[in-house]
Amino acid sequence: MITKIQYPEVLPQALIDLLKKTEQLTISLSADESIDVKDHAYSSKLGGVAYFPKEQEYPRNKDGQPLALIAQLNLSEIFADSSLAEACDADHFLKNYPRTGMLSFFNDATDDLMGLEFKEPFSKTGYRVVYFPEIIKSDDNIALAEFDELAEIAGNDCYGALGMDQSYLITSSLKYTIPSLEIATLDDENLLKFHDYTENQLDEESGEDVMEALYDQASEICQGHAIGGYPMLTQSDPRRENDDRVILLFQLDSVGDVMLGDCGSMQFFISEEDLKNRDFSNVLYDWACC
Repeated sequence: MITKIQYPEVLPQALIDLLKKTEQLTISLSADESIDVKDHAYSSKLGGVAYFPKEQEYPRNKDGQPLALIAQLNLSEIFADSSLAEACDADHFLKNYPRTGMLSFFNDATDDLMGLEFKEPFSKTGYRVVYFPEIIKSDDNIALAEFDELAEIAGNDCYGALGMDQSYLITSSLKYTIPSLEIATLDDENLLKFHDYTENQLDEESGEDVMEALYDQASEICQGHAIGGYPMLTQSDPRRENDDRVILLFQLDSVGDVMLGDCGSMQFFISEEDLKNRDFSNVLYDWACC
């Protein structure tokens, strides 16, 4: 079942009609903070010890220190629900998401910018996305040594969104999202019309109430950990008009015990072509806080 959007009455019908055309499907990811994940090495989870086949080189920062696991998505688990899978198959962007294997996200927990590289944005030394087409269950494929190494280095000075002792299982569901006022137009006709309406067609008397309601609703709907749909932006949209990395591959948000700076949000974006080709080497990584 997909959670549909209930628009506030203060929004003009013309704006609601525009927003309905912009709606995007999202896989909402919920962290279950009540379950001990020690025995869930191969499950979808936030933080903790990563599944990482021993024959592959574990991602490290420019100083040779291991990166921290932000999240790993067991895609067979994520898409196990047939109704969820069918809805995603019919979605323009989510239909290209892999249905099996493990997709894992890492960043630098020893860095106060959590891996963001402003001077060298394409160096990818502070973050990494790794895809394993097949999950091979073996104790040798659990990166416990790298986790212990990072825990010894970072200690209480860990800058990650999760502490070294935090790890939560993930469950998935579907919902629709709408764009916030910070969303870039990205040459999308419906987004262009949306921005034109909010900038030029609201009267002064009701405009402030409409904009406030729109901001509150978009923030509420886009909040949370997610795959696909619109991102939860606390600052400006990091995507640019001439960059085809526009699909939200994964979002980690400040929810529950997960905290990025001052209630921030983290995104990984990918191009449609790279997603189709299972090429996760050129993602756009960004995070910002209030």
